[in-house]
Order: sequence, then C-alpha cells, then structure tokens
Amino acid sequence: MSDQEVAHAAEELASNLASYERQLAEVEELLLEDPENSELQAIFDNLTEVIQLAQELCQYDAVVEAPGHAGTFVVVFEGYGTQEEVGKDAIQLRGAEDDAGYRGVAAPKRRRVDDNVEVQEMPKWLQIKDSDDDKTRQKKRKLAKAYKSKARFARLDLQQKEKADAWKRFIAGKPKKGRATRQTAD
Repeated sequence: MSDQEVAHAAEELASNLASYERQLAEVEELLLEDPENSELQAIFDNLTEVIQLAQELCQYDAVVEAPGHAGTFVVVFEGYGTQEEVGKDAIQLRGAEDDAGYRGVAAPKRRRVDDNVEVQEMPKWLQIKDSDDDKTRQKKRKLAKAYKSKARFARLDLQQKEKADAWKRFIAGKPKKGRATRQTAD
C-alpha cells in the first residue's frame, strides 16, 4: 500500500470510529430508559468491542516532535517518516495500554430465591463518565443504586435459603428421641 492509501484508510477508520462512538452514546441513552432490554445490552457490548478493535487499529508508533497549535502535537510516524499534527486525545504513552481490559457483563436478570444467585459486577454502561451531563449522571446513580439494592437482597435471600436448608437437613437427620410408639392390641 502506498502512503496515500494508508493515510486514506486511517482517516476512514477514524471516521468510522467516531460514528461508532456516537452510536454507542445513543444506545447508552436507550439503555438508561430500558435497562432490562437484552437486545440493547447486546448491541452495547458489540459496539464496545468494535470500538476497542478500531482503536487498536488506529494506534501507530510515533514520536512527538513539537507542540502544535491549540493543544495539538506534531508527530513523526516510525517506519513511515511522515509528519502529522494530531490532537492530544490521539496521543498515548507507550506501555500505557491496558491489556487486560474491562469486559462488560450483562445486567443480572431477576431470579427466584431457589435459583442459584450469582452476583455480578455492575454493567459498564452504568459507570458515570466525565462526559455525562447532570441528568444522565443522576439517572445512572439511581439505576446503580437500584442494581446494588437488588444484588444485596438476592444475597440475603440466598443466605436465608441456605439457613433454612441447613435446618431442614438437621431436623431430617435426627431421629426423634424419647417418644415410644404405642402398639395397640386388637
């Protein structure tokens, strides 16, 4: 590929990335309105994965040459020797990537007490971000509080069920002492 084709592909990928991020924000807003919608949660997870992959593809090794205008930097791409002026959002220190990464989890579904209750982490889309406005922050706080409350009650229900089962096993396992059965003569 020529340098022009590489640059065009990188611009197209960056444009698609911005589109994916807008779509993710829209899905996040819809999830705030309907947090139990499994289709929206699946779309959110898929978009998050696509964005992560696109960001990995957009990363190039470069060296900052000089500060640019209005918070930008002039960088030289290693292996290509081309210079470009990029915003501060496009710059990341080497070794600063988080390889483990956060893998989002679906919100737990309502379970009955006799089901196995497994408390999961709070969904990623409920985390409050710096870019959220006040209304969104309040809505996320409210949903997070409700989520934590449901998880707490699920744990308490499970503990109560375990105690009841332990007592049932204890009582069923002991023979009754001191009670003789009467035999009646016919």
